[in-house]
Amino acid sequence: MMIRLLDEIDSNQLRGEVASLAIESNRDFYDVFKLDDLELKNYIEKLILFDRGEFPYPVVCCEGEQVLGFYTAYSSAEIPVRQLMSLSMIGKEVFGLGERLKTFSSKVPSIKLDNYYYLSRIASSSKHRSRGVGAKLLEHCEDSARDRGLSGVVMHVLKSNDLALPFYLKRGYKIVIDTENRDNYVIIKKDF
Repeated sequence: MMIRLLDEIDSNQLRGEVASLAIESNRDFYDVFKLDDLELKNYIEKLILFDRGEFPYPVVCCEGEQVLGFYTAYSSAEIPVRQLMSLSMIGKEVFGLGERLKTFSSKVPSIKLDNYYYLSRIASSSKHRSRGVGAKLLEHCEDSARDRGLSGVVMHVLKSNDLALPFYLKRGYKIVIDTENRDNYVIIKKDF
Protein backbone atom coordinates (compact mmCIF):
# COMPACT_ATOMS: atom_id res chain seq x y z
CA MET A 1 0.00 0.00 0.00
CA MET A 2 1.26 3.41 -0.92
CA ILE A 3 -0.17 6.77 0.20
CA ARG A 4 0.43 9.72 -2.07
CA LEU A 5 -1.10 12.82 -3.57
CA LEU A 6 -3.25 12.34 -6.66
CA ASP A 7 -2.12 14.84 -9.29
CA GLU A 8 -2.76 15.91 -12.87
CA ILE A 9 -0.48 13.26 -14.36
CA ASP A 10 -2.49 10.43 -12.80
CA SER A 11 -4.76 8.43 -15.05
CA ASN A 12 -8.41 9.15 -15.64
CA GLN A 13 -9.03 5.68 -14.20
CA LEU A 14 -7.60 6.70 -10.81
CA ARG A 15 -9.63 9.93 -10.77
CA GLY A 16 -12.71 7.92 -11.73
CA GLU A 17 -12.11 5.45 -8.88
CA VAL A 18 -11.80 8.33 -6.39
CA ALA A 19 -15.03 9.87 -7.72
CA SER A 20 -16.89 6.55 -7.48
CA LEU A 21 -15.60 5.97 -3.95
CA ALA A 22 -16.65 9.50 -2.95
CA ILE A 23 -20.19 8.80 -4.15
CA GLU A 24 -20.31 5.37 -2.48
CA SER A 25 -19.14 6.72 0.86
CA ASN A 26 -21.27 9.87 0.98
CA ARG A 27 -24.46 8.95 -0.84
CA ASP A 28 -26.72 10.91 1.56
CA PHE A 29 -25.01 14.15 0.60
CA TYR A 30 -24.85 13.54 -3.15
CA ASP A 31 -28.50 12.47 -3.33
CA VAL A 32 -29.35 16.12 -2.58
CA PHE A 33 -28.31 17.03 -6.14
CA LYS A 34 -30.66 14.51 -7.79
CA LEU A 35 -28.14 13.81 -10.55
CA ASP A 36 -27.72 10.39 -12.11
CA ASP A 37 -24.51 8.57 -11.16
CA LEU A 38 -22.71 9.39 -14.42
CA GLU A 39 -23.43 13.13 -14.10
CA LEU A 40 -22.37 13.01 -10.47
CA LYS A 41 -19.17 11.14 -11.25
CA ASN A 42 -18.30 13.65 -13.99
CA TYR A 43 -18.96 16.52 -11.56
CA ILE A 44 -16.67 15.02 -8.91
CA GLU A 45 -13.95 14.22 -11.44
CA LYS A 46 -13.96 17.93 -12.38
CA LEU A 47 -13.64 18.86 -8.71
CA ILE A 48 -10.75 16.49 -8.01
CA LEU A 49 -8.03 18.70 -9.49
CA PHE A 50 -9.77 22.04 -8.92
CA ASP A 51 -7.60 23.40 -6.12
CA ARG A 52 -10.24 25.83 -4.81
CA GLY A 53 -13.00 23.21 -4.51
CA GLU A 54 -13.69 20.51 -1.95
CA PHE A 55 -11.45 17.89 -3.57
CA PRO A 56 -8.12 19.73 -3.70
CA TYR A 57 -5.73 17.05 -4.92
CA PRO A 58 -6.89 14.03 -2.93
CA VAL A 59 -4.44 11.90 -1.02
CA VAL A 60 -4.92 8.32 -2.17
CA CYS A 61 -3.98 4.95 -0.78
CA CYS A 62 -3.23 2.71 -3.75
CA GLU A 63 -2.01 -0.69 -4.74
CA GLY A 64 -0.81 -0.22 -8.28
CA GLU A 65 -3.63 1.44 -10.22
CA GLN A 66 -6.29 0.45 -7.69
CA VAL A 67 -7.57 3.03 -5.20
CA LEU A 68 -8.12 1.51 -1.76
CA GLY A 69 -9.13 4.80 -0.16
CA PHE A 70 -8.63 8.56 -0.18
CA TYR A 71 -9.02 11.74 1.80
CA THR A 72 -9.24 15.44 1.12
CA ALA A 73 -8.47 18.13 3.67
CA TYR A 74 -7.82 21.85 3.82
CA SER A 75 -7.65 24.71 6.31
CA SER A 76 -10.87 25.05 8.30
CA ALA A 77 -10.80 28.80 7.59
CA GLU A 78 -11.47 27.96 3.91
CA ILE A 79 -14.61 25.84 4.45
CA PRO A 80 -17.26 28.36 3.28
CA VAL A 81 -15.36 29.43 0.16
CA ARG A 82 -14.49 25.88 -0.92
CA GLN A 83 -18.06 24.64 -0.43
CA LEU A 84 -19.48 27.51 -2.48
CA MET A 85 -16.93 26.98 -5.26
CA SER A 86 -17.78 23.29 -5.39
CA LEU A 87 -21.51 23.95 -5.60
CA SER A 88 -20.99 26.48 -8.38
CA MET A 89 -19.23 23.82 -10.46
CA ILE A 90 -22.33 21.66 -10.83
CA GLY A 91 -22.65 23.49 -14.12
CA LYS A 92 -26.39 23.26 -14.54
CA GLU A 93 -29.57 24.43 -12.86
CA VAL A 94 -31.02 21.65 -10.73
CA PHE A 95 -34.70 22.27 -10.00
CA GLY A 96 -35.30 22.74 -6.29
CA LEU A 97 -31.61 22.43 -5.40
CA GLY A 98 -31.68 25.48 -3.13
CA GLU A 99 -34.44 24.05 -0.94
CA ARG A 100 -32.81 20.59 -0.79
CA LEU A 101 -29.47 22.13 0.19
CA LYS A 102 -31.19 24.24 2.85
CA THR A 103 -32.81 21.11 4.33
CA PHE A 104 -29.50 19.21 4.21
CA SER A 105 -27.58 22.17 5.68
CA SER A 106 -29.94 22.30 8.64
CA LYS A 107 -28.49 18.92 9.67
CA VAL A 108 -24.88 20.12 9.49
CA PRO A 109 -23.53 22.44 12.20
CA SER A 110 -21.06 25.18 11.25
CA ILE A 111 -17.40 24.85 12.15
CA LYS A 112 -15.92 28.00 13.62
CA LEU A 113 -12.31 26.96 14.17
CA ASP A 114 -9.64 28.71 12.10
CA ASN A 115 -6.40 26.89 12.82
CA TYR A 116 -7.46 23.31 12.06
CA TYR A 117 -7.22 20.95 9.15
CA TYR A 118 -10.76 20.22 7.92
CA LEU A 119 -11.07 16.60 6.82
CA SER A 120 -13.73 17.07 4.15
CA ARG A 121 -13.76 13.50 2.80
CA ILE A 122 -12.22 10.21 3.85
CA ALA A 123 -13.24 6.84 2.51
CA SER A 124 -11.95 3.35 2.09
CA SER A 125 -13.34 0.95 -0.46
CA SER A 126 -15.82 -1.51 1.01
CA LYS A 127 -13.79 -4.27 -0.69
CA HIS A 128 -10.70 -3.28 1.31
CA ARG A 129 -12.08 -2.58 4.79
CA SER A 130 -10.35 -4.07 7.83
CA ARG A 131 -6.96 -3.73 6.15
CA GLY A 132 -5.99 -0.54 7.99
CA VAL A 133 -6.56 1.75 5.00
CA GLY A 134 -8.69 4.26 6.95
CA ALA A 135 -6.25 4.32 9.87
CA LYS A 136 -3.29 4.95 7.54
CA LEU A 137 -5.13 7.74 5.73
CA LEU A 138 -6.20 9.38 9.00
CA GLU A 139 -2.65 9.19 10.35
CA HIS A 140 -1.35 10.76 7.13
CA CYS A 141 -3.92 13.56 7.43
CA GLU A 142 -2.93 14.23 11.06
CA ASP A 143 0.77 14.29 10.12
CA SER A 144 -0.01 16.76 7.30
CA ALA A 145 -1.86 19.01 9.75
CA ARG A 146 1.07 18.91 12.18
CA ASP A 147 3.52 19.67 9.34
CA ARG A 148 1.45 22.78 8.53
CA GLY A 149 1.58 23.94 12.16
CA LEU A 150 -2.17 23.55 12.67
CA SER A 151 -3.85 22.93 16.03
CA GLY A 152 -5.54 19.68 15.04
CA VAL A 153 -8.07 18.02 12.74
CA VAL A 154 -11.80 18.71 12.66
CA MET A 155 -14.62 17.10 10.65
CA HIS A 156 -18.34 16.45 10.33
CA VAL A 157 -19.56 12.89 10.95
CA LEU A 158 -23.10 11.63 10.57
CA LYS A 159 -24.23 10.66 14.06
CA SER A 160 -25.82 7.45 12.74
CA ASN A 161 -22.57 6.34 11.07
CA ASP A 162 -21.92 3.42 13.41
CA LEU A 163 -18.64 2.55 11.68
CA ALA A 164 -17.02 5.96 11.44
CA LEU A 165 -17.88 7.64 14.73
CA PRO A 166 -16.43 4.88 16.98
CA PHE A 167 -13.40 4.67 14.64
CA TYR A 168 -12.58 8.35 15.29
CA LEU A 169 -13.41 8.34 19.00
CA LYS A 170 -11.08 5.35 19.48
CA ARG A 171 -8.30 7.44 17.90
CA GLY A 172 -8.62 10.37 20.28
CA TYR A 173 -11.26 12.52 18.57
CA LYS A 174 -13.84 14.23 20.77
CA ILE A 175 -17.36 15.32 19.92
CA VAL A 176 -17.47 19.12 20.25
CA ILE A 177 -20.97 19.74 18.86
CA ASP A 178 -23.47 16.95 19.42
CA THR A 179 -27.07 16.29 18.44
CA GLU A 180 -29.78 13.98 19.72
CA ASN A 181 -31.00 13.33 16.18
CA ARG A 182 -29.13 10.41 14.58
CA ASP A 183 -29.91 11.84 11.12
CA ASN A 184 -27.82 14.95 11.83
CA TYR A 185 -24.08 15.53 11.79
CA VAL A 186 -21.81 16.07 14.77
CA ILE A 187 -18.52 17.92 14.79
CA ILE A 188 -15.52 16.04 16.11
CA LYS A 189 -11.96 17.23 16.52
CA LYS A 190 -8.59 16.12 17.73
CA ASP A 191 -6.17 18.64 19.21
CA PHE A 192 -2.42 18.17 18.97
